[in-house]
Parts: sequence; C-alpha cells; structure tokens
Amino acid sequence: MQKLILTDLDGTLVNKNLEREFLLYFLISSKFRYRKFINLGYYFLSKIFLNSNNTKYFYYDIPVAYVSSSVDRWLKKTNFSELKINNDILNLKSEKDKLFVLTNCPSFISIPFCSKFFSKEIKGVFATKIYNFDNHFHFRIKRRVLSNYKKIIAQKLINYYPYKSFGYGDSKSDKYFISLCDNKYQMKFF
Repeated sequence: MQKLILTDLDGTLVNKNLEREFLLYFLISSKFRYRKFINLGYYFLSKIFLNSNNTKYFYYDIPVAYVSSSVDRWLKKTNFSELKINNDILNLKSEKDKLFVLTNCPSFISIPFCSKFFSKEIKGVFATKIYNFDNHFHFRIKRRVLSNYKKIIAQKLINYYPYKSFGYGDSKSDKYFISLCDNKYQMKFF
C-alpha cells in the first residue's frame, strides 16, 4: 500500500520556525540596513493599526537576488545543531510513497531548506510566495499557504494520488488539510 504524506514544516517536520530563524540572521547583516529599519517600522505599524502579523514586510523593496543569496549564506553558515527533525514522519515514508510539505514559510526559505535537509524524502514543497516587482520583493503576498489554501492543495493531491493519506500539523490552520486525510495527526510534536 502506497502512502501520501502531507505535513506542515515549522513545528511539525522540524522544531524551529524557519522564517523567524532566517529573519534573525537577515536583519543583522550589513547590507540594506536603512531599508530593513524602515521595513521593521512597516511591520510594527501594520501590527498596531491593521492587527496584522505579516512578517513579509521585512523583505519589502529588497532585491530578490540579495535575499536568495542571504538564504544560501544562512544555510551554509548557521549551526543547525539545535534543529530537531521529526523522524516519526520521515520513517513512515517508504521509497514509493509521496511526501509533500505545505507551509506558510516563504518559498525562498522553505524550498532551499528542504532541498538541503530532505532532498531524497520530499516530493514537493507548497510554500507562501511573495510578489516581486522589478526583481525587488513587495509586501503583498501572491500565494499564502495557510488554512483553506492548504486544504485546496491537499484535496488536489489526494485526488491525484489514490493512496492512503496521512496528515501532520501542529496549528489550528493545519486542521483544514488534516481533516481530509485518512490518518490525522494534529498535535504539538516538539
């Protein structure tokens, strides 16, 4: 029997919030300090006046190439000794099974991260995408992989792969896609 395994990334497959970890690295780097300071202001203003927790403001008007190279440097230089991987999920997968990650973490962080740590295990990553104009990031989100959108992706994958499905997640927003799976695991994993 082949399996379709759908999992969240942050707090489920790994114990860290990868975007937060990257932002700590990114904000202290020397380039674009003035722009990052302004973006920090945008973030706090949106949090106060719009009741928004959109961390994507941190990337506003910063070149896509610079952010991508920062992710590459972060992945090479960071000591991931505190990173814990949920081997219960990975051990469930056999060679013919399909494992997909559905995450709100931006694609420019989650895809390189998964390529580095899970290149053989993961079939695909569905991640949040941020608009970019003239090769600079915007704060507007093109595709937010959260709640109902995770459910839409899961439904398409379940319809495409007629396997026994397993859903793993740690937050309320994960319940939408987990509810579609044959085997449901919604809990704190770490």
